[in-house]
Amino acid sequence: LAAFYATHIQTVLLDQDDGGENQDLGLLIHAQMNSGYTLTEGSCLEADFGELVKFIREKINPVTFNRKNLRDDHRTRVLRWRATRNDPHTTLLKTALQSLYTEPDDPRHIYYDRPKKPTFNVRKLAEIYNRIHSVPGRTVAVAGHIDRVTAEKLLPDLLPRASAKGIPAQSDPNPTRFAAGTVFEVALPKLTQVYVGLFRDSIASNSEEYPMHIVVNQILGGGFSSRLYEKLRHEGGDTYRVQLNRMFTQHGPGMLLLETFTRADNAAVAEEKLRSVLVALHQDGITQDELDAAIAYYKSNQAFAYEAPSDIVNRWAMNRMYGLPVNAHELTLERISNLKLDEINTFVKDYYDPDKFALVRVVPEAG
Repeated sequence: LAAFYATHIQTVLLDQDDGGENQDLGLLIHAQMNSGYTLTEGSCLEADFGELVKFIREKINPVTFNRKNLRDDHRTRVLRWRATRNDPHTTLLKTALQSLYTEPDDPRHIYYDRPKKPTFNVRKLAEIYNRIHSVPGRTVAVAGHIDRVTAEKLLPDLLPRASAKGIPAQSDPNPTRFAAGTVFEVALPKLTQVYVGLFRDSIASNSEEYPMHIVVNQILGGGFSSRLYEKLRHEGGDTYRVQLNRMFTQHGPGMLLLETFTRADNAAVAEEKLRSVLVALHQDGITQDELDAAIAYYKSNQAFAYEAPSDIVNRWAMNRMYGLPVNAHELTLERISNLKLDEINTFVKDYYDPDKFALVRVVPEAG
């Protein structure tokens, strides 16, 4: 199962010279299942670079499997799963995703029905491990005060040494049997609030429409001054939070979700206001002032795009993973800066049609 997700290992090696002579090595290994990659990140002084590479190699290429740790990990997964079974927000996200992408093995199903019991068979574990480390598309990136020659001498040790036949199949990039306009309702015990969301498939990050998508989403629900916040929080006090949840994956489009929660006796009012914001956007589009503000917002964010070496390698590696140019961020910003109002509003008329969204509610259980 993990082989379907571990399609990327990105190694980030940073220089954090604070003047000390014996800085401890730092290492982070993180699996981001919904985006389909694993991240191995380390930081060290330039003098310790070789030791860090050796340390990472030891962690990503173990020779033994600790059954006790595997059992403990599984117990932890079960406990977390039990905790989320009655979590209304998780229930809302899970229901929406499974309604969009109906194949049970679709990797976009990041909320599972029950944790799969792991194998403790050493031979099977070794086979799975070899397959994970043989999936193409691995990225190794270095940033910091270190020269290229030194890095290139050591980095080959981080590349996979195992081999396996076959490449895990990519999921269908299109929604399957998604019934727009459908209402999905799930009841949970002991709720005093109702969670509600409007959702549909998102625009893929490599789409020509992506720049327009993120601009409109910023205006619709990207912050405290967005249309959703104005309508549902500032004007009526119907909710503490309203959120526009965007999900992009390497497996194709993810999900766009306009969501909020409110007390149970106010659910119908809040739901109508949520829908009314989408209806108004579809009918009237955005204004020039909103477009100018969104462009200014993304331009200001540019200043924070490359603050640290980790920002550089993370952005570079993500672009490689999604099959985008290395300078995709700059190209997107340039495209956003040149967007015309009529161009965006034509896109709004098509994509943000309320009839193309479904609705999901998580409500208190009766009685």
